[in-house]
Amino acid sequence: MEAANGTRYMKKASTYLDQYDDKRFIGYLGFDAPVVPGDYTYNVCVGSMSMDEETEWHDHGIVCPQNITIRTQTLPEKRYIKIENGYTTYSNKVKKLVIPTNDEVRKIAGKSASIYPGKYNLGQIIYLFEYVRFDIKYLSDPRGMDLWATPEQTIKAIAGDCDDKTILLSSLIESIGGTSRIYALDDHLFVAFYSGNDNSTKWIKNELTNFYGEDMYIASLNDSIGNWIVMDPTCSAYVGEPPCDTYVKDGELLFENKSKMYVIDIDPSNFNA
Repeated sequence: MEAANGTRYMKKASTYLDQYDDKRFIGYLGFDAPVVPGDYTYNVCVGSMSMDEETEWHDHGIVCPQNITIRTQTLPEKRYIKIENGYTTYSNKVKKLVIPTNDEVRKIAGKSASIYPGKYNLGQIIYLFEYVRFDIKYLSDPRGMDLWATPEQTIKAIAGDCDDKTILLSSLIESIGGTSRIYALDDHLFVAFYSGNDNSTKWIKNELTNFYGEDMYIASLNDSIGNWIVMDPTCSAYVGEPPCDTYVKDGELLFENKSKMYVIDIDPSNFNA
C-alpha cells in the first residue's frame, strides 16, 4: 500500500488458496495513522501467483484496483461506561432465542468442526464469526416494527439486523461447546466469548494476531468471572475488533456517547431441544 506522500507499507501474506477456496482474508496490513487529523489517500495493490495442473507457477503481476481515502480524527476524552448485570427490556427475549440445539444451527457448527477438527477451539470460533459477519447480510426491520428472529429464521433468510446476527452467533458459539454472553446497549447488541483468566486470554489474543497475520488490537471486557473477548457480527471485520461506536485510547476500549451497558448471560438450562 502506498500513501499519497510516497510512504509504502508492504506485507507478504504467503497464503495458499485452493481452486475452490472461498477464503475471504489473506491477512491484514496494519500501519500507524497520521497524527494530524484529515483525509489521507492510499493506493492499495495486490500481487498474486497461481499454479496449474502441471505444478507450474504463473505470476499474475500486481493489481491496484482502487485508491482508498481514510479520515483520521482526534480521539475524544476518555468516558467510561457502567456495565450492569441486570434486566433490560429484552433480556428474557434474547435468552429464549439463543437455541444452540436447533438442527440448522448444528449444521453450521458442524462445518466449523470439519474445517477445524477436534473439541471446541479458536479456529471454530473464527469460522463461525466470519459466517455470521459476512454470509448473513444486514437487513433492517420493516418500518415501525422491531422483529426478533430465531437462529433458524436468520439462517434461512441469510439476513438479519444486529440483534438477529448476535443471537445467531451466540447460539453457534454455545453449539460448539463455548460459553457466550451478550452485551446490550440502547440500540445495539454484540457477543463475547469467555476466554478465562488473564494468562489464557493473553494466549488467545496472541493466537488471534498470529492467525490474522498482524499485531492487531483485540478487545476484551472483564469482570469477577474472568475475561470476555468481544465479537460484533454487525460492524467488526475480525474476532476481537472493537464493536460499533467504540474507540481505543491508551490501550482501553471506550464507548462513544454511551453511559450504560447491560450483560445478558446465557443460561444452558434455557436451551430448547
